[in-house]
Amino acid sequence: MILRVRVSNMASSGYIAHVSGGALAELAQKYNLFYVDNLGGGSLVDLTKRGIPECPTLQQGILDNAHLVLASGDKIIGGPQAGIIVGKKDCVSRVSHHVLARTCRPAKLTLAALEATLSVYVAGRAWDEMPTLRLLRCSEKELSQRAAAMEKPYLLPEWKRQSQPTPRSAAAQSCPVLRFLPGPFKSSTRDSLRINSMM
Repeated sequence: MILRVRVSNMASSGYIAHVSGGALAELAQKYNLFYVDNLGGGSLVDLTKRGIPECPTLQQGILDNAHLVLASGDKIIGGPQAGIIVGKKDCVSRVSHHVLARTCRPAKLTLAALEATLSVYVAGRAWDEMPTLRLLRCSEKELSQRAAAMEKPYLLPEWKRQSQPTPRSAAAQSCPVLRFLPGPFKSSTRDSLRINSMM
């Protein structure tokens, strides 16, 4: 078996090269091997079309002719915490009938939440309705305005506040090269800082 495991929450740079999924599939076919592409996080939409660094998609794994493609139901996809397995029908069937499948099967509530999530993608409303994708396309100004609205109830009139950019990773670090600089508001007084740290 050839198992490709993507670097989900880390990034490598420098004098490196990554083997394409198609090349690995050809190698697996040549030697009659099983090829599994583990996306780590995985996405159902092409993030590069919105100017966001690439996150591997399940669709690309299928197009690369992988026998099985593994992804996470949460993170970029934005559903419940669950493992997703797609691929060739006979291979998925073998996995579902494996003796260990019973110990890994999701609960009914998880399946219902995943179904609701996937229905949003099928309807083409993911960028508008999925919280993770909606936040990924938010501007810094919009995030700053939201932060200001959220902190108002906790600030006394005499307190001063200051916008301070703080780098943050996106989507449970599924896009390690994508760093945000939102504008969380931190009070300039010692008392308020103590209160903020307790909350």
